[in-house]
Amino acid sequence: MTHWNAFDAACVVGRHCRLGPGGLHSAADLLAEMDHHGIAEALVVDSLSREHHPTDGNARILEAAAASPRLHPAWAALPPGTAEDQPEPETLVRQMRERGVGALFLFTGHYRFGLADWCLDDLLGPLADARVPLFINPNPAGHGGVDQTDWHGVVALCRRWPALPVVVSEYRIRTSQRTLYRALDACPNLRLELSAYWLYRGIEYIARRWGPERLLFGSNWPTFGQAMTLATLTCADIDPDAKRRIAGDNLRELLRWAEPASPPEPDAQRPEPAFSPPPAADPLVAFARTGRRPADLRICDCHGHLGGRSMWYHVPDGSTDVAVAEMDRLGVERACVFSFAGVSSDECFGNDIVADAVARHPDRFIGFTLLNPHRGRDAMLHELERGAALGLRGVKLIASYQGYPTEGPLIDVACQWAHERKQIILNHNWGSAEQIERLLATYPHACYIAGHTTTAYADVMTRHDDLYVCSCPLLTPRRCEEVVAAIGPDRLLYGSDLQDLPIAWGLGPILVARIPEAHRRLILGDTLRRLLTRYSLAP
Repeated sequence: MTHWNAFDAACVVGRHCRLGPGGLHSAADLLAEMDHHGIAEALVVDSLSREHHPTDGNARILEAAAASPRLHPAWAALPPGTAEDQPEPETLVRQMRERGVGALFLFTGHYRFGLADWCLDDLLGPLADARVPLFINPNPAGHGGVDQTDWHGVVALCRRWPALPVVVSEYRIRTSQRTLYRALDACPNLRLELSAYWLYRGIEYIARRWGPERLLFGSNWPTFGQAMTLATLTCADIDPDAKRRIAGDNLRELLRWAEPASPPEPDAQRPEPAFSPPPAADPLVAFARTGRRPADLRICDCHGHLGGRSMWYHVPDGSTDVAVAEMDRLGVERACVFSFAGVSSDECFGNDIVADAVARHPDRFIGFTLLNPHRGRDAMLHELERGAALGLRGVKLIASYQGYPTEGPLIDVACQWAHERKQIILNHNWGSAEQIERLLATYPHACYIAGHTTTAYADVMTRHDDLYVCSCPLLTPRRCEEVVAAIGPDRLLYGSDLQDLPIAWGLGPILVARIPEAHRRLILGDTLRRLLTRYSLAP
């Protein structure tokens, strides 16, 4: 097996509003990305449909999709009732079938309309009769946005039209995961496009509870790269048949409504794509494509959470033992870990959870003491001493989540401790370049990690050796290459955000990055392995 016959359900092509110099956007760009990732087909919407007006984009996407049988056009629509905007619903559906347009998108947030019956049902009736898959995306174009789906409106719509296949597709489903589950319970015709669902073992959970038919592989390209969702799926702990369904077969079934009842004339027939991917560039790219890990790949993870429960997220299969099994499956030798509980509540409770994990798996976890600066200097030092006695060997800060100033004076307490003991200290956000340079100069014997991808400290890193950047997240199609160009491959460390995000979600962009394989291996573990022996695990 060289690929899973993947069919990307969420791609936009065309010159979009925020396109910068050299930005990926064309059908040719998308096809090149698909070749590199081993993706067979893609459902494509035009940027004009997404940002400007469906009528203009719906016409242009037919031209773009004609470039390759691997590209399948999708249209967008507005509420019915204005003949100047779009054809009447019955005519729209007929035209979609005639032109081989398999799906319809509603960009409710961008075009500012709701899902109520009085607004949409004149359109939805003909769609339901024909079984046209309806994608609902609530995000204003170019603005991202988290948890913007109107779940009440989605459920009501699905219940009004139970024969209509409905797919939710948005930027990110984060704090509304539990609401998503209730919607899946309520609506057998509801499906989820996966690019929004960045959850540790989330694919496994939905496939197990509702079935793999409720999920569609999609990337939200070019807002995101394709590797994050692809690697998460190819590495998912589900059976091969379920993986094939999610990768592409579910979408192919939904698009069959638009296939002609009888074959058209040979010269008018759209040829079937016969996809044989180009050979993978190297074993790491093959890993992302297939989910089969090279035996010699040894991964170290600089950023993980334990505890199995979080204020924001549902954490499926959240036990420490399952986390170790996930690490085993994906080749993660060791992980630097801290708690969920300390982020939003009681850091002592959370540090005890991490200490227990370290005691039970000392060869797999390096525990960090998570601090809350609101407690004051004495309490912070006491918790650091207590954590050290429990076997914790690093420091974690996340002051911005706790409501403490990012550059507040008590940040120095943690840095001085790490400096005096030559430990690694990871901070969700170090603040300004001036702040991190001051800390590096004042407490030079600590090792500093910026908890999430940034190039803001690139200049500082030219003057200080002990500052590194965690790779989570590498969202855009060439973000890994951009970060490496700014700071070098030896200063970027793989971080999964374990038990928040899937391990493979963070692996994907590094595995497929167009940089030398040796540089990717540095990022994936070789550099952090060296740092651990020099700092937190040093005698």
